[in-house]
Amino acid sequence: MAKTKIRLGSEFTGLWLSNAVANLGDGLSVAAGPLLLASLTSDPLLVAASLFAQQAPWLLFSPLGAALLDRGPDRRLLLVALTTTRCAVVAALAALVWLDLATIPVVYALLFTLGAAGALADGAIGALVPALVPAADLGTANSRVSAGTLAGSTLLGPALGAWLFAVAAAAPFTAEALGFAVAAVLLRGRRQAPPIEVVTRAAPPPPPSLAEGLRWLWHNRLLRLLALALLLMNMTLYGFLGVLVLYARERLDAGPAAFGLLLAATAAGGVLVVPLVPRLVDRFGPVPLLRAGLVVETVAHVALALVRAFPAAIAVLVVFGAHSVLWGTITRTARARVVPDRLRRSVNGAFLLFSSGGAALGAIQGGLVARAFGVTGPLWVAAVVVGLLSALTWQLLAVVGGEDG
Repeated sequence: MAKTKIRLGSEFTGLWLSNAVANLGDGLSVAAGPLLLASLTSDPLLVAASLFAQQAPWLLFSPLGAALLDRGPDRRLLLVALTTTRCAVVAALAALVWLDLATIPVVYALLFTLGAAGALADGAIGALVPALVPAADLGTANSRVSAGTLAGSTLLGPALGAWLFAVAAAAPFTAEALGFAVAAVLLRGRRQAPPIEVVTRAAPPPPPSLAEGLRWLWHNRLLRLLALALLLMNMTLYGFLGVLVLYARERLDAGPAAFGLLLAATAAGGVLVVPLVPRLVDRFGPVPLLRAGLVVETVAHVALALVRAFPAAIAVLVVFGAHSVLWGTITRTARARVVPDRLRRSVNGAFLLFSSGGAALGAIQGGLVARAFGVTGPLWVAAVVVGLLSALTWQLLAVVGGEDG
């Protein structure tokens, strides 16, 4: 029997193309931003602060974005404005780099502005998709959006951005500005005409606040454990990622293009494990996989602290990426089982605070540690922290699967 081909409509296609192009642009700056800072200074803290500038907006603006989307202007017009803003910001950065006028404070400010617009734009995308696609096709639509995001911002974009930086420092930012311009045109070139019939009904009650989601999370033993684990794991991971560009240069003797491959290796590991996740969970169960994940993460940090060969570092990061996706999938599933539908959005927003907060704080922590103990210092700190987390939560993780121990 032939499978029915799902058609999501031209409106969704335009939105998807725009988002895919914009995420490819984001991926370019994921690599080019740290490379630019590393060309201006060798101070690990100042280099790591570029990652802080990119991550902090998610902590600050995601709650604002949710409120704006609930009560604010037309979401498509908002998305066009945000994409145009991102284009202008990156174009300004490209011009400064071409003219050799880029300074560290200015780069921080532009990266922060770019991150703020990106955080708001992601929220707008998430709110627009349900308005353009029938409810029965939302799973397919969201998976396509996620695939475009993963391919652009974490797999293709960083590798391409690092390669372009090796050609010319301003090249990735110029390409990113052009990408955002194309993304804005794709949005403006389509009129908003949702295919779903709108039925007039009484206004729904306001959604639960982020504070309510935080309270519910904190009073649930499982979610509290997962949120604190996420905070610590992101702090240690981003502590290393903040100085990864210096690690590549000083420890692996690798150039800019190779740095992009290190970033892409983690995403590649995640892509490889995605089709295996259901079988792994069925075969081993969620609790053993989470416990194994903590062990894998601890060993990966130690391995990266010890290796000096670029291929070995790539191999470790591929394994780390696979573990990250597996861990994330299992914990999101556990969350979905216990969070009521009414609170899902606010609880997910609360988890985003733990995630982005850990990333932002971790970048600064890693820069301070690397400044004091060298570029492998954050890795040794990460190994100790995750090792202790593993020991302290070994029995508690059984809560996820309803086990006793």
